[in-house]
Parts: sequence; C-alpha cells; structure tokens
Amino acid sequence: MVASGAKRATGVAIQPQTGEVLAAVSLPSYDNNLFSVGISQADYDRLRDDPGQPLFNKVVSGGFAPGSTIKPFGAAAALQEGIISTATTINDTGLLVVPNQYDPAKPALYYGWERTNGLGPVNVLSAIARSSDIFFYEVMGGFTDFLKYLGIDKLAEYYQKFGLGERSGIDIPGEIWKSSHTGMEKAIIW
Repeated sequence: MVASGAKRATGVAIQPQTGEVLAAVSLPSYDNNLFSVGISQADYDRLRDDPGQPLFNKVVSGGFAPGSTIKPFGAAAALQEGIISTATTINDTGLLVVPNQYDPAKPALYYGWERTNGLGPVNVLSAIARSSDIFFYEVMGGFTDFLKYLGIDKLAEYYQKFGLGERSGIDIPGEIWKSSHTGMEKAIIW
C-alpha cells in the first residue's frame, strides 16, 4: 500500500471451489488493544479523523465498483443468450467512440486499459484473459455496429442469477448489499 501511495485498500482471498473466505484484510488497520482498556479521546479522534478510515471495515461494509472482475459474468450471459460464440471476434483498438445524438461534435470516448494501440482482435476467451474493456463495452452495451448486445436489463438478470446483489451469508456484521434490480444496476453495471 505504501509503494502505491494508496490511503486505503481491501482484499479477500477465497477458496474458488467452495467460496470459503481464507483471508480478509481492510487497510489501514489499527491496534485493537487501544479499545481493550478504554481508548483515550485523542487516540479515538486520530482514528476517526484518519482519511484512510481504519475504523471502517471495507471488506464487508464497503461498496465498490467491481471493475474487471465482472467481465466473466457478462461473458457467460452473452454466451448463454447466443449474443456471441467463442469464435466471435472484436477488434480492440483501445478506444470506443459513441456518437452523441444531441451534439454530434462531442462524442463520448471510452478507453480500454491499453490506450495506445488496444489489444487487437480478441474473442471472449482472450478478452477475459487480457481484460479487454472494448470487447465488453460492445458485447454488453452495444455501443457500436455490433449487431446484438446484452443491455442493462439482461445483464442485471444474469448478475442476479449469479447471486450478485444478494447477501453472502458471511457471519460478520455490517455486510453491505443491494436487494433491488435498480440498486444492483447502480452498484454493478458500468
């Protein structure tokens, strides 16, 4: 965390076959012993006012955008719905230009993580392996001439089928979750 310059971080390691939580960390941490004998006002104020929020358990109570971890769910949905096959190829140029119907001179620009040249031709397998934003923008959102796409309602349906937006059942208090279709869209979909 120090090397990156980040003020806070969170991480969870799970057993992929069972979902068992093997380790979880929320940073910055603090010395729990401060509370064992009664914390001083000065120590509590320091923890409370820390911009890294050490008293906030980011693992169970933090609501974060999923980033590229959501891509396999969209891939599974697109394959199941017949939107794509494993042979479907899209050219990831590193940039997706979406026309602005209200002001054609100001299109929306969406960049992939490889902004200079893009990743080139990718299918669903290489798009996941290389984390192609452009592939998933097109397949999930239909922002270009790609003929079929999932769209927000179908994505939300599949996210729910995978259990996203539901309580995990972890036995730690304070778990954040979204129970409604609309809330899940705001929390999960780009």
